Amino acid sequence: MPEPLDGGVTVVHRPGVAFVDGEERAVLLDLDRLARPPVVLEGSGQLMWGRLATPLTVDALVEDVADHYGETVETVRPAVLAFVADLLERDLLARS
Repeated sequence: MPEPLDGGVTVVHRPGVAFVDGEERAVLLDLDRLARPPVVLEGSGQLMWGRLATPLTVDALVEDVADHYGETVETVRPAVLAFVADLLERDLLARS
């Protein structure tokens, strides 16, 4: 069972995940599990992936996304939590 995800959790790219960050999308490939298809991130997903190149708390990521899109943290928090939880479950992000 995964650990609960809250705003104080710090996450970062997992070593072993290769990615190409283009103008319109980022493509992620888990080099430890090559049978898995690549993951394509666009829009806010690409933005969040870029922010997580260095360790960042979920709360800080929520604030970054809210600032970038001119939204409130309450508005973006559910989507950011879902994104981080999904990439943790896929083992593309690591808790640090």
